[in-house]
Amino acid sequence: MKKTSSPWQEALRNLVSSLTLLKGRRLSALSFGVIIFFFALSGFIYLAGQELIPFNPAAIYLSQRMLPPSGLHPFGTDQLGSDIFRQVLYAAQIDMFVPAAIVVVAMMVGGTVGTLAAYHGGWLDEVLMRVTDIFRAFPALVLALAIAAALGSSIEHAMLALMVVWWPSYARIARGEARIVKTKEFVKFARVAGVPSFRIMTRHLLPNIFPILIAYATVDIGYVLVLFSVLGYLGLGAQHPTPEWGRIVFSAQDFILEAPWYPLFPAFMIFIVVMAFSLLGDGVRDLLDPRIRSMA
Repeated sequence: MKKTSSPWQEALRNLVSSLTLLKGRRLSALSFGVIIFFFALSGFIYLAGQELIPFNPAAIYLSQRMLPPSGLHPFGTDQLGSDIFRQVLYAAQIDMFVPAAIVVVAMMVGGTVGTLAAYHGGWLDEVLMRVTDIFRAFPALVLALAIAAALGSSIEHAMLALMVVWWPSYARIARGEARIVKTKEFVKFARVAGVPSFRIMTRHLLPNIFPILIAYATVDIGYVLVLFSVLGYLGLGAQHPTPEWGRIVFSAQDFILEAPWYPLFPAFMIFIVVMAFSLLGDGVRDLLDPRIRSMA
C-alpha cells in the first residue's frame, strides 16, 4: 500500500520543484548562486575558525595602519593596521546568518499568530490584529532602534529588536492567506468531521500558506540585513573586536578622506547581498504566489 505524503512534505516538494524553475530566470538564478556562495563561505569560516584560516581579523599592527589595497592586503588596512579583507570575510558569517535567523523566527511567530486569528476569528482575531497594528504603527527602524538602545548594545539585543518589529508583517500576510484557505472544501470537511482545531491549522492551513511566506521571506532577508547593518553602524549591534559590515563602515567614517577604500568594500558587500536577495525574492515570489503566477 502506497504511503501518502503529509501536507508539509507536499508543500516542501512543491517549493523545491518551483525553485528548479529559477534556471529559466537568469538574474534570479545568478542571485541564488551568489547567496549560496556567501552562505557556504560563511559556514566554512565558522567551522574552520583559526585552524584552517590562520589569521586574526582583529590583530593590531600600528606600523601598517591605513595601507592602500595591495596584494598582501586586498582591501587595505584600517587605523589599527588590521586587514580589512579579513574583517569583511569574517563578518560574512554574522551578516548572512543573523538576518536569515531573524526572518525565520519572525515568519514562524507571525505565521502562527496570523493563522490563529484567521481560523478562530471573533474576539481572538480582533485582539491579535490590534496588537499587530500597534507594532505596525511605528516605523520598523525607529522601533528597532528604541528597543536595541533600551536593551543595550550587542548582537543578541539587535536580533531581538528586529524580531519584535518584523513578525507583524507576517501575521498580516498569514491572516489574509489563511482566511482564503479556510473557505476551501477540505477545511470545511475537516471541521465537520470533528478534526481538532490544532490539527486543522498545522495540517491544512499552515502548509498551504507556507510557500507565500517563504516568497516574502526571501526578499525580507535583504531588508533585515540593511537594518541590522544600520544598528551596527550606530553602535547598537556587534561590538569590537567582533567584525560586522555595518560596524566596519562606522569605523571608517572618520577616515573616509584619508582612506576612501576603507568603507567601500564592506558597503559593497552589503549592496551585493541585498541586491541578490531582492532579485531572488522577486523570482521566487513570481513562482510561488498563485495570484502573480495566474496573472503571468
